[in-house]
Order: sequence, then structure tokens, then C-alpha cells
Amino acid sequence: MSTDILMHGAAMQQLNDFYQMMLSQQIIKATEVKKEIDEKIEQIKHAEQKENQKAGYPILDVQEGKEFWKMSKEKRSRITTPF
Repeated sequence: MSTDILMHGAAMQQLNDFYQMMLSQQIIKATEVKKEIDEKIEQIKHAEQKENQKAGYPILDVQEGKEFWKMSKEKRSRITTPF
């Protein structure tokens, strides 16, 4: 996928910062960083879902086309188009 590599790098850096803060018991700062990390992860997930959706449409069209041509000519002629 072409998800932004910089986003992943920034999230990884924040995870490292979060870990270091937890070790040094900087709980308030760690909680703030954790919220930022969660937001970045959601952004990454959303971007990946968008990419997956874009990639999935041509596959659906091909599968639907195969199913259409497997039908008998009689069944195909009975299918009405919305136009």
C-alpha cells in the first residue's frame, strides 16, 4: 500500500517516546502522547482502508461481469438496467 511512510515513522517515534515516559513515570505526558498516537493510528487505518477500497472496485466489476456472462442468454435479456 502507498500509505504515507512519514506517518508510520512519526507514530513509531511517538511510541518510543511514550515507552520512555512510562519508564520514567511521567504519567501525564505519557497519557497525552498516547492520545496523539491513537489519533495517528486511526489516520493510518483510514488511509489504508481508502487504498483498499480503491483497489477493490475493479475486482468486483470483473467478478460481476463473469457472473453475468455465465447466465443463459434468456436470463441476461430479462435483466433490466436502471437507465
